[in-house]
Amino acid sequence: MSKIIPILPCVSIDEQCEFYESIGFTITTKDKSPYAYAAVRYEDVNLLFWGSKKNDPSANASMVFIEVEDVDSLNAEFCGNMKSAWRKVLRTGFPRISKVRELKEDRRFTLCDPSGNTFYFGTPNNGDTITMRTLDDEQLAESFAVIYDLLHSKESPEIAAKALSVFNRNKVELNVSDKEKLAVLTSEIEEALKERGDNGLA
Repeated sequence: MSKIIPILPCVSIDEQCEFYESIGFTITTKDKSPYAYAAVRYEDVNLLFWGSKKNDPSANASMVFIEVEDVDSLNAEFCGNMKSAWRKVLRTGFPRISKVRELKEDRRFTLCDPSGNTFYFGTPNNGDTITMRTLDDEQLAESFAVIYDLLHSKESPEIAAKALSVFNRNKVELNVSDKEKLAVLTSEIEEALKERGDNGLA
Protein backbone atom coordinates (compact mmCIF):
# COMPACT_ATOMS: atom_id res chain seq x y z
CA MET A 1 0.00 0.00 0.00
CA SER A 2 1.29 3.45 -0.87
CA LYS A 3 -1.47 5.69 0.55
CA ILE A 4 -4.32 5.47 3.04
CA ILE A 5 -7.18 7.98 2.80
CA PRO A 6 -9.72 7.93 5.66
CA ILE A 7 -13.42 8.44 4.89
CA LEU A 8 -15.03 10.16 7.86
CA PRO A 9 -18.50 11.38 8.86
CA CYS A 10 -19.56 15.01 9.08
CA VAL A 11 -22.72 16.88 9.99
CA SER A 12 -22.51 19.62 7.37
CA ILE A 13 -20.42 19.54 4.19
CA ASP A 14 -20.42 23.35 4.06
CA GLU A 15 -19.21 23.76 7.66
CA GLN A 16 -16.66 21.00 7.22
CA CYS A 17 -15.15 22.55 4.11
CA GLU A 18 -15.21 26.03 5.62
CA PHE A 19 -13.26 24.82 8.66
CA TYR A 20 -10.60 22.89 6.79
CA GLU A 21 -10.10 25.69 4.30
CA SER A 22 -9.73 28.16 7.18
CA ILE A 23 -6.76 26.27 8.68
CA GLY A 24 -4.93 25.77 5.38
CA PHE A 25 -6.42 22.79 3.54
CA THR A 26 -7.49 22.90 -0.10
CA ILE A 27 -10.99 21.74 -1.07
CA THR A 28 -10.58 19.31 -3.96
CA THR A 29 -14.16 18.00 -4.17
CA LYS A 30 -17.48 19.20 -2.79
CA ASP A 31 -20.82 17.66 -3.77
CA LYS A 32 -24.29 17.75 -2.25
CA SER A 33 -26.09 15.66 -4.85
CA PRO A 34 -26.79 12.80 -5.21
CA TYR A 35 -25.15 12.60 -1.76
CA ALA A 36 -23.13 14.92 0.49
CA TYR A 37 -19.41 14.34 -0.04
CA ALA A 38 -16.21 16.34 0.20
CA ALA A 39 -12.46 15.86 -0.17
CA VAL A 40 -9.75 18.11 1.30
CA ARG A 41 -5.98 18.09 0.98
CA TYR A 42 -2.99 19.53 2.82
CA GLU A 43 0.30 18.62 1.13
CA ASP A 44 0.30 14.78 1.17
CA VAL A 45 -2.64 14.48 3.58
CA ASN A 46 -5.96 13.66 1.90
CA LEU A 47 -9.24 13.39 3.84
CA LEU A 48 -12.70 12.40 2.61
CA PHE A 49 -16.00 13.20 4.31
CA TRP A 50 -19.56 12.02 3.89
CA GLY A 51 -22.38 14.13 5.24
CA SER A 52 -25.42 13.27 7.32
CA LYS A 53 -27.39 15.42 9.76
CA LYS A 54 -27.73 12.34 11.97
CA ASN A 55 -24.01 12.48 12.83
CA ASP A 56 -23.37 13.67 16.41
CA PRO A 57 -19.97 15.35 17.04
CA SER A 58 -20.02 14.48 20.76
CA ALA A 59 -20.56 10.79 19.96
CA ASN A 60 -18.05 10.59 17.12
CA ALA A 61 -15.26 8.12 17.96
CA SER A 62 -13.37 8.48 14.65
CA MET A 63 -9.63 8.98 15.21
CA VAL A 64 -6.69 9.25 12.80
CA PHE A 65 -2.96 9.53 13.57
CA ILE A 66 -0.92 11.39 10.95
CA GLU A 67 2.88 11.31 11.17
CA VAL A 68 4.56 14.55 10.10
CA GLU A 69 8.17 15.75 9.88
CA ASP A 70 7.83 18.95 11.92
CA VAL A 71 4.86 18.93 14.29
CA ASP A 72 5.76 22.27 15.87
CA SER A 73 5.73 24.16 12.55
CA LEU A 74 2.48 22.52 11.49
CA ASN A 75 0.79 23.38 14.80
CA ALA A 76 1.99 26.98 14.52
CA GLU A 77 0.63 27.20 10.96
CA PHE A 78 -2.78 25.71 11.80
CA CYS A 79 -3.11 27.87 14.94
CA GLY A 80 -2.10 31.01 13.03
CA ASN A 81 -4.62 30.31 10.27
CA MET A 82 -7.32 29.51 12.82
CA LYS A 83 -6.70 32.74 14.71
CA SER A 84 -6.92 34.74 11.48
CA ALA A 85 -10.18 33.07 10.47
CA TRP A 86 -11.87 32.68 13.86
CA ARG A 87 -10.20 35.60 15.74
CA LYS A 88 -8.83 33.18 18.32
CA VAL A 89 -7.29 29.74 18.70
CA LEU A 90 -10.13 27.39 19.65
CA ARG A 91 -9.10 25.13 22.57
CA THR A 92 -12.47 23.64 23.59
CA GLY A 93 -15.61 22.36 21.91
CA PHE A 94 -15.91 21.58 18.21
CA PRO A 95 -13.73 22.49 16.42
CA ARG A 96 -10.60 22.78 18.57
CA ILE A 97 -6.83 22.39 18.45
CA SER A 98 -4.38 21.64 21.25
CA LYS A 99 -0.86 22.82 21.90
CA VAL A 100 2.02 20.50 21.04
CA ARG A 101 2.58 17.90 23.77
CA GLU A 102 5.68 15.82 24.40
CA LEU A 103 4.81 12.16 24.91
CA LYS A 104 6.86 9.01 25.32
CA GLU A 105 6.52 8.00 21.66
CA ASP A 106 6.25 11.37 19.92
CA ARG A 107 5.54 15.09 20.02
CA ARG A 108 1.94 15.66 18.95
CA PHE A 109 -1.09 17.88 18.92
CA THR A 110 -4.77 17.08 18.62
CA LEU A 111 -7.17 18.56 16.08
CA CYS A 112 -10.94 18.01 16.37
CA ASP A 113 -13.07 19.20 13.47
CA PRO A 114 -16.65 20.56 13.63
CA SER A 115 -18.04 17.01 13.31
CA GLY A 116 -15.99 15.52 16.15
CA ASN A 117 -13.40 13.67 14.04
CA THR A 118 -10.13 13.59 16.00
CA PHE A 119 -6.72 13.83 14.35
CA TYR A 120 -3.38 13.34 16.08
CA PHE A 121 -0.50 14.97 14.20
CA GLY A 122 2.82 13.72 15.55
CA THR A 123 6.57 13.56 15.03
CA PRO A 124 8.32 10.45 16.47
CA ASN A 125 10.84 11.01 19.25
CA ASN A 126 13.19 8.39 17.76
CA GLY A 127 14.20 7.13 21.18
CA ASP A 128 15.05 10.53 22.62
CA THR A 129 14.47 10.91 26.36
CA ILE A 130 11.57 13.12 27.41
CA THR A 131 13.17 15.08 30.22
CA MET A 132 9.98 16.84 31.38
CA ARG A 133 8.22 13.50 31.92
CA THR A 134 10.90 11.97 34.15
CA LEU A 135 12.00 12.93 37.66
CA ASP A 136 15.45 12.29 39.09
CA ASP A 137 13.80 10.84 42.20
CA GLU A 138 13.36 7.16 41.29
CA GLN A 139 10.67 6.57 43.93
CA LEU A 140 8.43 9.27 42.48
CA ALA A 141 9.35 9.04 38.80
CA GLU A 142 6.70 6.49 37.85
CA SER A 143 3.76 8.24 39.53
CA PHE A 144 4.88 11.59 38.08
CA ALA A 145 5.01 10.07 34.58
CA VAL A 146 1.46 8.74 35.02
CA ILE A 147 0.21 12.25 35.86
CA TYR A 148 2.13 13.69 32.91
CA ASP A 149 0.50 11.17 30.55
CA LEU A 150 -2.96 11.75 32.00
CA LEU A 151 -2.64 15.38 30.97
CA HIS A 152 -0.71 15.16 27.72
CA SER A 153 -1.64 11.76 26.28
CA LYS A 154 -5.08 11.04 27.73
CA GLU A 155 -6.09 14.74 27.72
CA SER A 156 -7.72 14.31 31.13
CA PRO A 157 -6.72 17.37 33.18
CA GLU A 158 -9.44 16.71 35.79
CA ILE A 159 -8.05 13.25 36.57
CA ALA A 160 -4.48 14.56 36.38
CA ALA A 161 -5.36 17.26 38.93
CA LYS A 162 -6.70 14.69 41.39
CA ALA A 163 -3.62 12.50 40.94
CA LEU A 164 -1.39 15.54 41.42
CA SER A 165 -3.10 16.33 44.74
CA VAL A 166 -2.29 12.80 45.97
CA PHE A 167 1.26 13.13 44.64
CA ASN A 168 1.80 16.42 46.49
CA ARG A 169 0.58 14.92 49.79
CA ASN A 170 2.95 11.96 49.55
CA LYS A 171 6.04 13.49 47.99
CA VAL A 172 9.36 13.92 49.81
CA GLU A 173 11.70 16.87 49.35
CA LEU A 174 12.61 17.23 45.64
CA ASN A 175 15.82 18.53 44.14
CA VAL A 176 15.83 21.78 42.17
CA SER A 177 15.37 20.10 38.77
CA ASP A 178 12.42 17.99 39.92
CA LYS A 179 10.80 21.01 41.60
CA GLU A 180 10.95 22.89 38.29
CA LYS A 181 9.33 19.97 36.43
CA LEU A 182 6.59 19.72 39.05
CA ALA A 183 5.94 23.46 38.81
CA VAL A 184 5.67 23.27 35.01
CA LEU A 185 3.28 20.30 35.14
CA THR A 186 1.16 22.00 37.80
CA SER A 187 0.91 25.12 35.65
CA GLU A 188 -0.03 23.08 32.57
CA ILE A 189 -2.80 21.27 34.45
CA GLU A 190 -4.18 24.56 35.80
CA GLU A 191 -4.15 26.07 32.30
CA ALA A 192 -5.92 23.01 30.84
CA LEU A 193 -8.58 23.17 33.55
CA LYS A 194 -9.21 26.87 32.91
CA GLU A 195 -9.56 26.22 29.16
CA ARG A 196 -12.31 23.72 30.01
CA GLY A 197 -14.07 26.19 32.27
CA ASP A 198 -12.84 24.76 35.58
CA ASN A 199 -11.55 27.03 38.35
CA GLY A 200 -8.20 25.29 38.48
CA LEU A 201 -6.52 23.24 41.19
CA ALA A 202 -7.89 23.48 44.69
